[in-house]
Amino acid sequence: MYDPVQQRDLFVCHSSDDAAVATEIVQRLEALGISCWIAPRDVEPGTSYAESLYHAIEKAPVFAVLMSRGANMSRHVVRELEIADQMSKRIVPVRLEDFEATGAFCYHTRAAHFYAWNEAPEIVLERIAEQVKRAKTAETSLGT
Repeated sequence: MYDPVQQRDLFVCHSSDDAAVATEIVQRLEALGISCWIAPRDVEPGTSYAESLYHAIEKAPVFAVLMSRGANMSRHVVRELEIADQMSKRIVPVRLEDFEATGAFCYHTRAAHFYAWNEAPEIVLERIAEQVKRAKTAETSLGT
């Protein structure tokens, strides 16, 4: 099967409502040397959107979910969370705003400690970079 997705350090899951802040986070992480995969930027023309997302989640050792009202209401964000969970990915929740998580989104994020983007963006970026470094070190030690 053809797989157009190149491995990245981090998959960034977000609601389309949060595209601007998601793009800002990706740009800042990439400036720190963390390679990121984010839709729609990294979906190759002519490829299946769903297949691209699946392969990108599969290949990235870390999965960051941007938590917001929009993400809470997005069935696509929930699907991506489910895939990441099934693949035992290191999930890094980044809370963009205060809101009440509900339904499946709540199920996947309730127990997770999260980073509060609006309180300390620089610290959140450092913590994500640390998570990526730990995950890559673990992959290397496992020989993957």
